[in-house]
Amino acid sequence: MASLSSFMGWLLGCMFIIAALLQGADAETTHTVGGSIGWTIPPSNFSYETWAASQTFMVGDYLFFNFTSNTTNDDVAEVYSKADYESCNKTSVSITLGSSLSTLITTAGEHYYFSTIGQNCVKNQKLAINASGTPISSPSPPSSASLTVGGFTLLLLSTIIPFFY
Repeated sequence: MASLSSFMGWLLGCMFIIAALLQGADAETTHTVGGSIGWTIPPSNFSYETWAASQTFMVGDYLFFNFTSNTTNDDVAEVYSKADYESCNKTSVSITLGSSLSTLITTAGEHYYFSTIGQNCVKNQKLAINASGTPISSPSPPSSASLTVGGFTLLLLSTIIPFFY
């Protein structure tokens, strides 16, 4: 039977592990593209470029495109080159239709988006961002193997637990 002091040591160790895991967890941010303007042809006193400059984009963050147009569907196309973005080239895009869209930023670097509906892109319904951070493979919840602090936690448990038995 374990003594009270060994139980308290074990409990304190668990609390330390939980605190380390919580401190190491990255909090994701959801950026509502355009803020209150949403994802639409912007008014003359607004630019998505200025809006993006006021944000800090990180791998693991989400972009929420809130389609506020009067049509039932709008779209967001992700283009993979700055030249295609600047010229509103619709030939090599990945398009998502709907009434809104939330997309996960999975890689660092520049990302380019625009609307392919009519002349929306030419009318500046387009967004360029630059994200920082380490690439992630999928939006699935992290496993213990993928947690940065996970290896430390396992090492700590393997060194503390034997003292109680």
